[in-house]
Amino acid sequence: MARVALSKAEKQYTIEGAAAGVRADGRSLTDFRHLTLETGVVSNSNGSARLCSTRTDILVGVKAEISECDPSHPDVGKAEFAVECASSASPEFEARGGEQLSNEIAQVLRRLCSSGDTLDLKALCIIPGQTVWTLRVDVLVLECAGGSLLDAIVVAVKAALMNTRVPEVVVSGDGVNTPFDFDVVEDPHKVRSVGGERFPVLVTMHKVGKVHLIDASAEEEACARGSVMIGVTPEGNTCLVQTSGVGGISMPSLMDMLQTAQKAGQALCSAVSALVAAERGMKNREKVGFLH
Repeated sequence: MARVALSKAEKQYTIEGAAAGVRADGRSLTDFRHLTLETGVVSNSNGSARLCSTRTDILVGVKAEISECDPSHPDVGKAEFAVECASSASPEFEARGGEQLSNEIAQVLRRLCSSGDTLDLKALCIIPGQTVWTLRVDVLVLECAGGSLLDAIVVAVKAALMNTRVPEVVVSGDGVNTPFDFDVVEDPHKVRSVGGERFPVLVTMHKVGKVHLIDASAEEEACARGSVMIGVTPEGNTCLVQTSGVGGISMPSLMDMLQTAQKAGQALCSAVSALVAAERGMKNREKVGFLH
């Protein structure tokens, strides 16, 4: 994430403004920034999405491949995440500067995917103990100067998974008298969803001064002494909690953050689902993405 150098006066302005419930961009402490979200922007993928917000631009593509199952989980499919931070997104990402951040983001995505019933991986199983669908989710960070990068990436991944469709598969054989076999249906209309609607969102609460706020800008992140990253399911349940920063967070403050994040995260899940569903229902939609 791009770092912002602030003077003492700028930090004081940001902290005192947050204490008064006023932010530089006019939002309240619990408001998300305006974002634009478009799905189906990469034609040679099974699903894709592009998210643009204030100085933030993220592209996600999902490719479904047939592979062997994991012996330790023979009846579930797999989801693999790879994150790349373009060197043009921030000077910090030049050479190998973005490699550590990419690994950290991919690890968070894997934790969200494996935390509870957030993605129906069992539906990706073709032949138990043999063959499954593997979803390869590639995230490309094109710009990240706006702050709250992880939150934006998870929203883009959720939208891409909601947009993802895999072909129907016909399984033959009984595994006893005749071995199992399968055929992938080539009809482009005979596809099914992978259940991306159940994927959670991430709400990071930053503590700026004595208050906490949602969707911090880069300037607010520079003033925060601590943060709590909270995964929230569409039902408003918490599936991940991770703290960071040098400042401690009291238990009452943490509980308040969790309640705020659950309410905001559930509303965000509903908004993303409604947007993707509405976009799917549009006919002859003009796409403003790229790679077409």
